Amino acid sequence: MVEVSLRDKKEGVVFHCVFTEEFTAALETAEVYMHVWNPRSVGVKVGDDMWPVLAQALSEMEGSASFYTRMCGGATLYTHLYDLLERYAQACADYPGAKVEVEW
Repeated sequence: MVEVSLRDKKEGVVFHCVFTEEFTAALETAEVYMHVWNPRSVGVKVGDDMWPVLAQALSEMEGSASFYTRMCGGATLYTHLYDLLERYAQACADYPGAKVEVEW
């Protein structure tokens, strides 16, 4: 499990969510696993660094929804993961200078 937050200098925490291990395979396939689990290791420091990666992952997942639905173990988990990534991407777009923080 990893807790992900975006922290804006003025507004504090503007986004927070939890990703669990059940999403590992889907995140790896969408090539966003390390960006979510250990963003610093791939050079991600702020929302502006993360946004393009999340946008690409969302595009991939949307284009192969039935594949990712099976990979996630059903439509409910796929929808949950997609919604988390979509909200994360939106927060990154809204707060491009916000610091990406993770806690395991």
